[in-house]
Amino acid sequence: MRFGLGVGLVLGVLAYGGGAWSQPRPRGTSDVARQAQVQSLLRDAQSAVARGDHAGALANAERIERISAEPSVLMFIAEEHQALYHPEESRAYARRCIQAIETRGPVEREMAPIQQRCRELLGAADAALGVVRLVMPDQVPVGTRVFVGGTVVPQEQWERPRSIQTGQIEVEATAPGHLVWRQVVTVRGRETSEVRVQLERVPDGVVLPCPQPPDATTTPSPSRAGPITLLVSGGVLLGVGAALAVFVERPLVDDYNQCSTSAAMCSYMTPEAARTSNQRLQDMSEDISFVRRVEFSLMGFGLGTAVGGLFWLLGTPGRPTRRGPSGATVTVLPTGGAMFQIGGAL
Repeated sequence: MRFGLGVGLVLGVLAYGGGAWSQPRPRGTSDVARQAQVQSLLRDAQSAVARGDHAGALANAERIERISAEPSVLMFIAEEHQALYHPEESRAYARRCIQAIETRGPVEREMAPIQQRCRELLGAADAALGVVRLVMPDQVPVGTRVFVGGTVVPQEQWERPRSIQTGQIEVEATAPGHLVWRQVVTVRGRETSEVRVQLERVPDGVVLPCPQPPDATTTPSPSRAGPITLLVSGGVLLGVGAALAVFVERPLVDDYNQCSTSAAMCSYMTPEAARTSNQRLQDMSEDISFVRRVEFSLMGFGLGTAVGGLFWLLGTPGRPTRRGPSGATVTVLPTGGAMFQIGGAL
């Protein structure tokens, strides 16, 4: 509903090109093109909001702002920032909307709903934001660092009020030779919370724990399924090629030798085919050549696959790499050896 009001107001106000608040002037070609571009962007923004894409609607509205920063456009942008839970941005655009209307003199009838809506947006943003102000000690130790919500605060902004969304937020301060100071602050809308940072020196005789080195970690080795698969596939192809040589090629060669030595001993010869013995020998020779080509292809491809898988396996650690706290590593290779990298104690 709010979106329909916003789009309607934007369309209504921009339909006149802002004529009520600008000097009368002839509408040229550039004005018509600009107005058409605004209308197109508004339609895109409306479609984006209808499908829940507030980021897309905001992007189109910001493009409209660069063409015509009317109060209705500023209101629309403030609404989209509110939908995206950006209270600071929504408040900024709501204020700009109100200021743009007030600087134009008496509020016209068309501007009254826009002004009212921008005031509502400003109130909603104020309710969603609180202020946190840090109060630093008189003597701030050298090297002090302050964090608000996990974000480091530059030194020049330590005591500057900061707008923060309502809820709980942690403030932390550190300094060399001092204890770490932390405090959880509850931020409430329209309220300012003062946080007094207190840095205490480390008491005499107290030794702060040194940062512990990370424990020795085990890095999982890459999977060896790929190289093993290649090795097995290469072995299968080599086996098939060898089987063809033993069970297919050898009988063909034996029969060919018998037929070429004595036509009477040729098992393939028949009385009807005796007169074509030379043709039969030629056919058998072609069969042998074909079988050998298949064998060589299978065995060559199988050998290449197996060698590739072997090199891949040798380049893949077969066991995890053990890393010590100071950086020394021992990698156990799949071939049974071990590689020790100097760099620290294990």
